[in-house]
Amino acid sequence: MIEIGNIFMQRYKILGSLGSGGMANVFRAYDLILERDVAVKVLRSNFQSDELAIRRFQREALATTELVHPNVVQVYDVGDENGVQYLVMEYVKGMDLKKYIKEYFPIPAEEIVRITRQILSGVAIAHEHGIVHRDLKPQNILMDEEGNVKITDFGIAIAASETSITQTSSMLGSVHYLSPEQARGNKATSLSDIYALGIILYEMMTGKVPFDGESAVTIALKHFQENLPEVSEINPEIPKSLENVVLIATSKEISKRYPTVAAMSEDLASVLSPARVNESRVSLGETKTIKKQFTKPEKEGFESAKEQNDEDLLDQQIINFYRRGKSTKKIAAELLLPVDQVEDRLRLLAKKGKIQYPKKNGKKIWVISAIVSIVLILIIFLILLGGSPKDIEVPNLKDCTEAEAREKLSKLELDVNKIIDVENTDVDKGKVVKTDPKANTMVKEGRKIILYISSGVKKIELKDYTGKSFDKVKEDLVLKGYDSQLIVKREEANEDVEEGSIIRQSLQEGEKVDPTKDRIVFTVSNGSNLVTLGDYKGQFLNNVKSALHGLGLKESQIQVKYETDTKSSAGMVVRVDPGSGASVNKERGKVTLYVSDGKVTIPKGLQGNSEMNAKLALEDAGLNVNSVRENSDSVSKDYVISIEPSSGQVDLGSTVTLKISNGSLSSSSSSSSSSSLSGGH
Repeated sequence: MIEIGNIFMQRYKILGSLGSGGMANVFRAYDLILERDVAVKVLRSNFQSDELAIRRFQREALATTELVHPNVVQVYDVGDENGVQYLVMEYVKGMDLKKYIKEYFPIPAEEIVRITRQILSGVAIAHEHGIVHRDLKPQNILMDEEGNVKITDFGIAIAASETSITQTSSMLGSVHYLSPEQARGNKATSLSDIYALGIILYEMMTGKVPFDGESAVTIALKHFQENLPEVSEINPEIPKSLENVVLIATSKEISKRYPTVAAMSEDLASVLSPARVNESRVSLGETKTIKKQFTKPEKEGFESAKEQNDEDLLDQQIINFYRRGKSTKKIAAELLLPVDQVEDRLRLLAKKGKIQYPKKNGKKIWVISAIVSIVLILIIFLILLGGSPKDIEVPNLKDCTEAEAREKLSKLELDVNKIIDVENTDVDKGKVVKTDPKANTMVKEGRKIILYISSGVKKIELKDYTGKSFDKVKEDLVLKGYDSQLIVKREEANEDVEEGSIIRQSLQEGEKVDPTKDRIVFTVSNGSNLVTLGDYKGQFLNNVKSALHGLGLKESQIQVKYETDTKSSAGMVVRVDPGSGASVNKERGKVTLYVSDGKVTIPKGLQGNSEMNAKLALEDAGLNVNSVRENSDSVSKDYVISIEPSSGQVDLGSTVTLKISNGSLSSSSSSSSSSSLSGGH
């Protein structure tokens, strides 16, 4: 059993719990060999004898070890220790996407696109290995302190070829992100992952899932019966182009979804371009309730129907790409088909009247031909007048001011088209970052050049962070673009500020700083400087010292004084100053330990006392007593004649000898004579 503080596998020191899932517990640990934080995932004890659970856990390990990608949590170690299935993973310090959405909603569209494309990049590597995640949801997507995405929990991921263990009768994964085909009990595919990604994208844009209900069954039914609520009604700031990505990814008809996550990522790359932000809402021709999807095919002719469905799916994918302006070569590359096969399908689809191939527009062709003819005539005319325009190489204008750039272009018979301001950390404000066309490109004289001028780094206005969690403040600043290396933490003891919270900051509220250059130092509380003393009386000196060191007290703060105590053994603490429960400053406080020296003083006044009283006094002092008897004319019978040793100090537990009187010798003789006479009479 794993416990906090234990060392697992003689290598991983368990530091704390990171959470618990349906099958496994996850702990934060420290790798003592490689000196780094890791996450240790262990199959829960009630599943250790469940073969299906073990196979599923091992499948996660095998699936994830194949995936080496910056957006997938890396697995370092996998094994079985005394029947305990475990895997050791990369530790991601940060939060999951679910918490991120809750804390930062509304999220800017640019950030949504950035996060989603990182998720798609991680999922793409899994799909390339034939692995379908099957449980994509914000809780399984981690965000590190730099804002980077890490996909985790491939616990129900399955290689596409492992159909023998696919449970088509049960709904695996989280129902809020479940594709319609999974909800109906069909096999999950890479397109099922794309559907889940569409739901995640919807949640980032709106702050909530599209379908909810009182039970899992209710939610599952909504996935294939209802259309998604419009994003614009919840968050009007989201452009239609981004909403369209969600609509395509979450199409209830598999054939109308993106064929690959790469295609989805490619579409996302341009959604925020000015040409697309106001595009029309995409229509996929879906009805609100799709009852036909519940109809089961008859056994007879089922295989031919399946083949027909596969062919229809291929045709629909080709049509979607074609209508979006893809060339036959690009369509072939996307679908991994020969170009001639794509061309044959396009011709067949044209015969069926589904598309126009090749695209024809008589009027447009006539206009284009006319324009080409006019251009050719003009070129010939210019050549006849004095030759064609000269070829000129665009100069490298980087780091030039706008005035300098205009002057250089003018000398080369080039002109400035427009100025575009861009944020840039490498080029000073007001200077050229780049040109369009690029430097060293050959253009014709008179060409207008676009200048991209640096507006510098966007500065961040600081807030008053005192009293707030340092980890949370750092996370917020990094997400705003602050270089994490410039955020410095210095710890200081403080009795008034909670541990981990900021006491003060080097740059004050309202200051506008350069997040790439300006260093900010936070002084952070590491807790109170006071420690509470325990009850150390009756414990041995070395044990008490160890306990005080454990509280943070140094040897120089501990004073030891020896004294005689008749009740305590040598080296045992008799009393402490200050006493039990007292608070001591662990930097400046002093503690005095009074320790028994193990000595006992021989009690006085025992000579001439009764044997019984003398014994009691000596035993109470912690001494052993040995009595010897002898006749004495001066000391009464059963009284102490002498003590050895008679005074001074001896070790606790030492033996003291008492000489006890038997009375006088004459008294003894008289007693004997009397006894004899009495017997003779």
